[in-house]
Amino acid sequence: MLFIGSFRHLPNLLGLEWFLKEVWPKLSASYQLHIIAGARHQYFLNFYGKSADVNLADPRLEVEGFVEDVRDAYRRVSIVIAPLTASAGTNIKVLEAMAMGKVVVSTPAGVHGLDLRPGEDVIVAADAAAMAREISLLSHDAQRRQAICRQARERALQYDWPGIARKQNDLYRQFYS
Repeated sequence: MLFIGSFRHLPNLLGLEWFLKEVWPKLSASYQLHIIAGARHQYFLNFYGKSADVNLADPRLEVEGFVEDVRDAYRRVSIVIAPLTASAGTNIKVLEAMAMGKVVVSTPAGVHGLDLRPGEDVIVAADAAAMAREISLLSHDAQRRQAICRQARERALQYDWPGIARKQNDLYRQFYS
């Protein structure tokens, strides 16, 4: 599995904390989780302190800081998680994973504001037990996983990425001029 989210953004840390405390113990010991935590991730763990009590000592966790090109990380996994407990931002990590043809298992907050179809484009789990169950089912059902991956990629590619970039650029120019 893969989690991508800069620790600089507290909702990413809180979501990962929830996942590691509530979902991770419900999964078998055979699971591995690759975490891409962004630049200076240890600084942000220390900075937030008890706001995000994340223990990364588990040997089944692989933690990286800043990664210039995440494509290799996506190639190595079959499931991407977005276990956010609060929606704050664009949730671009979900669309990126979908565009890479990966199945995403998310909380409702992780896909908030995205026009996605749960069960078709993305798997949405309302609680820890449901998330663990969905991860386990997907891990053992390659056919279902592949069908969702194909649908997710198609859905992500339907977005008007050049139009979104233009709008974002216009917003930046308005803000900084």
